Amino acid sequence: MALWGCQGNTRADFERLSQAMQATPITTPYHQHLVLQQSSPKSSDKIHIYIEGDGRPWIKRYLIAKDPTPRAPLMLSLMRQDTQPAIFLGRPCYFNDPFYGLADTGCESDLWTSARYSETVVASMVDALRQLLAERHYEQLTLIGYSGGGTIATLMAQRMPEVTQLVTIAANLDVDAWTRHHHYSPLTKSLNPAEFTITQPKLQYHFFGSKDQVVPPSLAQDWLKTQGQSPRIVEGFDHRCCWQQKWPELLEIINSF
Repeated sequence: MALWGCQGNTRADFERLSQAMQATPITTPYHQHLVLQQSSPKSSDKIHIYIEGDGRPWIKRYLIAKDPTPRAPLMLSLMRQDTQPAIFLGRPCYFNDPFYGLADTGCESDLWTSARYSETVVASMVDALRQLLAERHYEQLTLIGYSGGGTIATLMAQRMPEVTQLVTIAANLDVDAWTRHHHYSPLTKSLNPAEFTITQPKLQYHFFGSKDQVVPPSLAQDWLKTQGQSPRIVEGFDHRCCWQQKWPELLEIINSF
């Protein structure tokens, strides 16, 4: 009974946050993805792509969740405040339920645990996004990723020269340092952005909360600086609070280029 109650609340939150958005499943050679599109009343050559965080890969330290879908997707809350044309691009095996229009039979728990940032995941995300953008050309393409979604957005940007701006929020940009910090098992099947040289896009914003204990900003600061990037520390914020309230202000910065 409790399990079904949680599932009901998750779906109710999703329906509330996705109201008036167009839902479309998309299939790549790797996986299925949930896509939510938000139209804008004004014509624009800009588009924002929102990528959600890791959700709930583990129930307890040694108990893997059967479904990593977040209970309250933060990125949907942020996207609702955006006046630009925007797309929520779901990660492989998230929202994997007929309720959301997906039935991906190729999902194994590795894809939201040790392989959550793997080659397969990144390749599928890139393929899905390119399918979505095939019918229209945008002059300015911004990837926006929260937490582990910022990890994926950073890895995607290195493969997509069409990306003109990268925005991460509380992102896990040095996966190895993060697992060591928390004494977690290494994510052996995942890619680590900190092992790459950031060559694109030139325009990047990496926001961190000064009180974030989930992804402390210190973990990636030194590496970002070696890449010519400046981490932006927001005082008083933690991993989740209070990005929703701050988002209109941050959007002004993002939209100013």
